[in-house]
Amino acid sequence: MAHRSLRFAANWLALALFGCAAPVQPTEAPPSVSGRAPAPNHDAAARATTPRADHGLPDRDWQSFVSQRFGFRLPLPDRVRWVEVPDERWLTLLHRPTQSILRLRSWRASPRVTKGECQEQVYLWRSELRPVQEVVVEGALGAPEGFDVHVRVDLFSQATAERRAVAFAFGAAVRRCYAAYFETGLTELTEAELGSRLRLVTEGVLGRVEVMSVEAFAEPAPLP
Repeated sequence: MAHRSLRFAANWLALALFGCAAPVQPTEAPPSVSGRAPAPNHDAAARATTPRADHGLPDRDWQSFVSQRFGFRLPLPDRVRWVEVPDERWLTLLHRPTQSILRLRSWRASPRVTKGECQEQVYLWRSELRPVQEVVVEGALGAPEGFDVHVRVDLFSQATAERRAVAFAFGAAVRRCYAAYFETGLTELTEAELGSRLRLVTEGVLGRVEVMSVEAFAEPAPLP
């Protein structure tokens, strides 16, 4: 089960991302100087009532995904719209409607490896994941079984790159490291949508990952 603090991710993300948003304007227009209400803006009303495109990650249609090559079993919401992307070193899954990426990996390590050492190894491999500001929310995860796993959510909003959020889980077991991260863009997302998406993946997916067996792992090729 996910750490209790993760359940507050939506509120914390709202403060971090949208704390400077403009205040909500009243829905009823004030009367004009002449005392009569202004003519209704039909274009604005039409935009307000037009349903948004279904580009979210819904909490439905959960199905299990199994990778024999990488040795993982995990549940996925909206399963039919996830596709596996070829990658030599990571199990890589793409959710096309949200353009979100989920990557998982496990590798051999020293007998007394720590989760912090596993985390640092991932940062050496994937420098774009190294945080540039304070963590938004963090806690412990109970999956995969047998691993001591920590998860953190970071926001990236550099002017030179797309604003994005990353939920990064990393852990250690005897002679083994584990890492998984979910990355999603922030374009056109409300704070509620972002919080819901991150919570869904963190608790529903990363919090329920299974390692099938040590023998099932395909050892990734050494990085250059």
